[in-house]
Amino acid sequence: MSTFSQRSSHQASADERRAWAVVLLLRAVWLLTFTLLVGLYTLALPLRIAVLTTVLPFGGSWSSLTLGEAQVLTSWGIPLPAYFWTVLLAELLLAATTLTLSALIVWRQPSNTGALITALLCISLGCSESNYTQSLGTLGPRWSSIHLGLQAIAIYLGLVIFYIFPDGRFVPRPTRWLALVYGVLIVIWLFVPAMPFSPLPGGNLNATPLGSLFFTLSWQASGVIAMVIRYRNHSTPTQRRQMQWAVFGLLIGLAVVISYYLGRWIVRFAIAPSLAPQFVYELLSNLLYELTLIGIAGCFTMAMLRYRLWGIETVIRRTLLYGALSTTLVAVGGITVLVSQALLRNLTSIDNELTAVMTTMVCMLLVGPLYPRFQGLIDRRFDRVTIDFRPTVIAFTRALNQRRTTPELLDALLRTSTDLLKISYGVIYLRAQDDQFHLSHAQAPPADTPTTLDRQTADQLKPDTEWHRPTDQRWPLILPLTALRDGDRTVIGTLALGPRRSEEPYTRVTIELLLALAERTGTAIAVAQLVAYQLAPAGRAEALAQTLARAPETEIATLQRLAGEALASAEAAAILAALPAALQRHDAPTLADLATGYRLIVEGHHDPTLLIAGLRMLAEAPAVPAPSAQLYQLCHIALDATSVTDLGALAAPVQALVLDSAPAAPLAAALTSFAAILDTLAALPRQVTTAGQVTCLQQARAQLELLEGRLPDALTLVARQIARSIASHWLARIDQHLQDIQGRAQLALRLITGSVVAAPEITLALELTNHGYGPARAVALRLLPEDGIIVQDPEQQIAELPAGETRLITFVLRPDGGAALRPILRLTYADAAGDRAPQTQTLAVAVLTSPPWRAPLANPYIAGMPLRSGSQVFVGRTGDIAAITRAISRPLPTALVLTGQRRMGKTSLLQQLGDRMGDSVVAVYLDGQRLAIDPGLPQLLAGMAARIAAALALPAPDPARFAVEPASAFADEFLPTILAAAGERRLLLLLDEIEALEERSAQGRLDPAFFGYLRHLMQHESRLTLVIAGAHRLDELRPAAWAGIFNAALHHRLSGLGSDEARALISAPLSDALRYDELAIDQLLRLSGGQPYFLQLLCQTLVDAANTRQQSVITLEHVLAVREHVLELGEAPLADLWSDSSADEQAVLAALTRTLPLTTAKGTGHLIAAMQARGLTLAKPLIEAALQRLAWRDLLQGERDEAEEGGLRYRWRLGLLSYWVAQTQRMP
Repeated sequence: MSTFSQRSSHQASADERRAWAVVLLLRAVWLLTFTLLVGLYTLALPLRIAVLTTVLPFGGSWSSLTLGEAQVLTSWGIPLPAYFWTVLLAELLLAATTLTLSALIVWRQPSNTGALITALLCISLGCSESNYTQSLGTLGPRWSSIHLGLQAIAIYLGLVIFYIFPDGRFVPRPTRWLALVYGVLIVIWLFVPAMPFSPLPGGNLNATPLGSLFFTLSWQASGVIAMVIRYRNHSTPTQRRQMQWAVFGLLIGLAVVISYYLGRWIVRFAIAPSLAPQFVYELLSNLLYELTLIGIAGCFTMAMLRYRLWGIETVIRRTLLYGALSTTLVAVGGITVLVSQALLRNLTSIDNELTAVMTTMVCMLLVGPLYPRFQGLIDRRFDRVTIDFRPTVIAFTRALNQRRTTPELLDALLRTSTDLLKISYGVIYLRAQDDQFHLSHAQAPPADTPTTLDRQTADQLKPDTEWHRPTDQRWPLILPLTALRDGDRTVIGTLALGPRRSEEPYTRVTIELLLALAERTGTAIAVAQLVAYQLAPAGRAEALAQTLARAPETEIATLQRLAGEALASAEAAAILAALPAALQRHDAPTLADLATGYRLIVEGHHDPTLLIAGLRMLAEAPAVPAPSAQLYQLCHIALDATSVTDLGALAAPVQALVLDSAPAAPLAAALTSFAAILDTLAALPRQVTTAGQVTCLQQARAQLELLEGRLPDALTLVARQIARSIASHWLARIDQHLQDIQGRAQLALRLITGSVVAAPEITLALELTNHGYGPARAVALRLLPEDGIIVQDPEQQIAELPAGETRLITFVLRPDGGAALRPILRLTYADAAGDRAPQTQTLAVAVLTSPPWRAPLANPYIAGMPLRSGSQVFVGRTGDIAAITRAISRPLPTALVLTGQRRMGKTSLLQQLGDRMGDSVVAVYLDGQRLAIDPGLPQLLAGMAARIAAALALPAPDPARFAVEPASAFADEFLPTILAAAGERRLLLLLDEIEALEERSAQGRLDPAFFGYLRHLMQHESRLTLVIAGAHRLDELRPAAWAGIFNAALHHRLSGLGSDEARALISAPLSDALRYDELAIDQLLRLSGGQPYFLQLLCQTLVDAANTRQQSVITLEHVLAVREHVLELGEAPLADLWSDSSADEQAVLAALTRTLPLTTAKGTGHLIAAMQARGLTLAKPLIEAALQRLAWRDLLQGERDEAEEGGLRYRWRLGLLSYWVAQTQRMP
């Protein structure tokens, strides 16, 4: 892997060096060419002037005048120097532009191969397509060769640019060979002009016109195909826009060339074959051609500099539209010229230059008026508009006067602005109370428009001053909405506008217009907000606060009336909610507290805690008269009562209440209505029986339910609301008290014997659990009569089943045959609430046939021996194996500590890991007891090396290699050889029985540095993983030497088998020859708790007993018969479990054998009470801690106690331990 990485790194470095060499070469070529051209242009200037000012008698070119052409110019009144300087300046403009653009490209993209080639194309194109440098030919053939070489470079790069643009890479890759071939051809044509198809000046391209055309088009077609492939498959969005700019420039050039030759043919052969029109056409077309070359160079420059790349779509769209306009006008003009010329010739027989001039004038007269119409149509297409300032503002002001609300005003401003100036989109932000600008209105905004204006932008806003950002493509113009507040003009909002659809900039005139619209809108919004505030609850609360501040004598009556209205009207409730703040602003804190109290009373309709707080505020308010304050205080006490006893204490105050004429007098009448209920509750303490208490509470409850109809009609809405809240609160307290008295039971049945083995008598077993909060009494379970089934004792009874406890119920049936039994069970019981309705349940029981006895069975169970790979009695552990696999498959080196109770199957699991993990690892099992036999680190590492080599089928290393420096020999010599032999696989060391290594280290027979050495290997070798298995209590095995490994390792605890896994271990190995009764399986699970050793011991004993009996069926009686024998066989493991327990745990275990039956689960409180009743003197916290510890050790099973909030209930998990403790140990 490392060799491959180094090779890849070297390859990447070589590619970078080659790319940099190409860049340096291109820079050098460009600099040489640029310098050469600047020198040539300087040298050729006087020569070019001499050529231009020379008038030849015949021949020449468009830039070297003939005598006839000079006479034409003179006859038109054009001085010859003006013509000379026009041509010269056009050529110099082409040269200067191409050189400047080329230098700009190199300056901005000096390391871009594509940019450097584009720069070379620009300068070579500018010089090769101009007659300027051709003037050097007058100095001799060598100078002509320089010009020819530049033209060759331009022709070559004109094709290569298709292959490499824009990033300099040849796409597709074969194009590099095409470029090489074309370059070779260019060189051959340069030195052998007679070669066919030469496109160079002086070549024989015209000798075979069709062949040369096909040859040239073939090469250009390869470039077009390469660019199409690149555009579709190998370009980013940015590169595609670059290619669009380049293609746009090339298409313009192609269009100009085609138009040139087409127009030339028309002028020469169709319009005017005379000299003057042809000369004019040649002059103008060549000037246009040079401008086109500048445009092509500009397009390539914009593409390489990535300037306004995304505007190419608009450019193309407008070019097509304006091109269509121009083409249409030219076509109409051309047709007009041809038709006019033909008519003049036929009518006047005139066929000279006068005909051409006259027809051209007729064309201009006819076609000229069409141009403004076409221009206006296109301007409307691109949303170009002209606006009259004053009428626009007047019309907008009138429109504002017709709108009243803020949303209508905002919509008017935004619609007018965007429609008037053809703006793409716009949004309006308004200032809120938090002094931030929040989005209030929008029209076609971008998806990422923020809902709140950022603070930086908000700080830039000034009244009546725009924020104009022409370079911002999203929000180029932001205008403030201003209004007059507190004598100053304040920014109350902002209008943010996007770009105009016509792409015209915002001029000063348009900005002034928008500022005027925004200013009028801001004033209108301020007025609308003021009116809305006055009509809103907050404004009305402000007016009411002013009134109360001026007339405080009416405060209580006014507030009570407003509170009553608030209970019936949401608008009044809103006014009351805003009133306290308004009173605070008017320096009336006492009135504000009163208003707050009444507001809380109104809001207490949904939240009683608010009602209590409001009553307390009114009772403590200084402005409330004393009698009214006492009433409020009494209501507060009534609502704040937490128990029925507190309610009874209110009887005397309510009876002593005296009505007065105060405004709160209706509240006194409401409290008097509770007098009879308080009398009933006052009798509750005198009830000595539960029935009497229940009767008293039920009577009070009935009175409360009838209270609504007994309330006086004269009660105000506030008093009625308080009375209803008091009644609701008292009902809740009474119901809570009833629930405390009347505990309810909830019984659930679980069928244990879902399948039974056919026999003359079948035992049907069920588990009955009380999930309720109270005990169940007089529990009766009865099997109803059914044809074909005789029940020995059809009814089973339980006097009382406490909450959270479980009972095992059995029935003995005598069926007359059949593959299934469906007896119907009826359950009746009573609890504190009374007799519950009977429950019936149909029990579906499958009857299984036992296989015939054939021969003694080979016993597959081997208790106490580790199960090797492939053992048929190794079942389950799927979840444990998956968890271990995930832990040790991490990319970083790690270790895993596997813990669990003794004989829980840790060694067997380690034996299976190699096969279960497949070919991704090389699993090596290392027995700590065997490795620790010979003392010393050299012997230990030599033993490990031998077993690792054996796992890979390699010869064991010589132990002498580890004699001198064992650690170095193992890590630096042996381990790399092993890892190389393992290939891509990871080395998995399964270190079992680590207690033995610790004992050897404590005895001085093993260097403690071995443990640090293991940690070193684990941390520094990514393909080495360590799994350690040992003691079930890590705090018993945590010396300083192990701390480094344990602290950095992951941990996984191995518990007993799950129910399904344990059932598979019982039934699967002999499923064809032996059949277990469901009761037998249930008993095996209860006795073993799913622990593999005890389950195998039980099954091993049962199979031996079945061979002795020569029977293929195992029932509950058979399990019970071998139980004592299993206790003898498992004496040592059970004794180990007892000795591993602390003194508190041993005491609790001994007590549980006398208080917790095997088939019952009991709550913690019940167990503690029962154990203490039997003489256990441990404190409650110690018993709880011992129970939790025993459950963690898989000796007990803890589960949530539904009858006790947050409590646990426990049952025996390892039932064999219960019987062993009962037989061998005494309760302390």
